[in-house]
Amino acid sequence: METVGETGTTRALERGAGHTTVFLLLDGSRTSAAAMPVAHALAQASGVALHVVHAGDRPEPPLELLQKLGLSGRALGHVVVDELIGEPIAAILEHVGATPGAVIVQTVCGEKRAATGRAGHVTRAVLSAAPCPVILVRPGTVASGWSMRRVLLPHDGSAQTAAALTPAVELAQRAQAELLVLHVATLAGEPGLPVPCYLDQPQHEWPEWSREFMERMDLFCLLPQQLRPRLFLSHGDPGAEILRFAAERRVDLIGLGWSGALVGTHGEVVKELLDRAPCPVLFSRIEHGLASAAKGTQVLPSWR
Repeated sequence: METVGETGTTRALERGAGHTTVFLLLDGSRTSAAAMPVAHALAQASGVALHVVHAGDRPEPPLELLQKLGLSGRALGHVVVDELIGEPIAAILEHVGATPGAVIVQTVCGEKRAATGRAGHVTRAVLSAAPCPVILVRPGTVASGWSMRRVLLPHDGSAQTAAALTPAVELAQRAQAELLVLHVATLAGEPGLPVPCYLDQPQHEWPEWSREFMERMDLFCLLPQQLRPRLFLSHGDPGAEILRFAAERRVDLIGLGWSGALVGTHGEVVKELLDRAPCPVLFSRIEHGLASAAKGTQVLPSWR
């Protein structure tokens, strides 16, 4: 069963003075290039040059590197190639960590894991240790003309999750995308706002519950009023419901707050999205200690 409600929010998103820097990780494989349409579109929507990052144990001649990365013959006026020397994971994290407002874009799997489509150790290492949001793209899920028209935000109702969704909300605002918020009710206790008692008769409590849910999210995430976010409620297995909803609504990006660990129920959801998401997924780290913030206080994650 699914119900839907729509709500406006109390204020427009207050933008910081910083800007976004989009880093696309390429290793020269066909699968790593699958994320290129997403990175290009995000950089264009943010009005910045795209940084293509390649890490290796030795420098390569510029023309050979461009050819290896599939950039030869392209108009490179808005592309910057960052060639890093050293152990790939450490070099990438150090380079990106020194840039405020960074977002990493990469494919879920490497060339050797293309047959399974599952995330390899490099993907998971970057995802776990990155100091910024990471967008993962499964090969075969985006076309060359990818654009961000619908953004899905799974939300458990907690202040921590709401704050972690800020990067996805900002990217949606820049692309003028439709914003869909999905709350999946489970039999277990919810960390945030309890769901209505009558899930099979949502008309009894839905309007008031949806208003309070979105007000809580707005407090910690600062939702842009012009996007008119829509709230959806469903119940069942969170991972399966997110995948079903994203496929049915033809979502272009899923924004997910996560704890940084692939354990527990939330970890299972992350792993399911890594393996089966029908569109790119933006992972941003959940910050703790936000629940006691006073109403009206602007609470923003470190990405800002």
